[in-house]
Amino acid sequence: MATEVMDESRKRRIGICSFLPLAAFLLATGYHLKVFRTQVSGKDMKDHVALATETYRHFTPLAIVYGMASMISLAVLLFFIVHLLRLKQMAPGAKLFTAVMLTMFMPISFPIFWYLKIRKEPCRLEVYPDL
Repeated sequence: MATEVMDESRKRRIGICSFLPLAAFLLATGYHLKVFRTQVSGKDMKDHVALATETYRHFTPLAIVYGMASMISLAVLLFFIVHLLRLKQMAPGAKLFTAVMLTMFMPISFPIFWYLKIRKEPCRLEVYPDL
């Protein structure tokens, strides 16, 4: 029987990591709005040519910030799915449902999963050995 130690400091670090994808996407969206600030402030949002032109001019930085946010989300998603698969006390159907919900609603689902599941886990957690 394998056990994993989930002390409070480890849970806190996982909690911080669960908020990183959401923060990354908020920063990327903030940068995207900064790029469109002239259209937003001038109320030219109906001018689709201007929006497409601004997107074209800033495509590379936008792709980089959204790509970084996506990579952070993927890393946290994989960590949480591996954590789910290793849990012994959770039923396979519940694991599948939770993994699908984590995937469908990421990055918002990560802090919710941490708050509802990981934060309340006992200090000694029964897990399957390595996958």
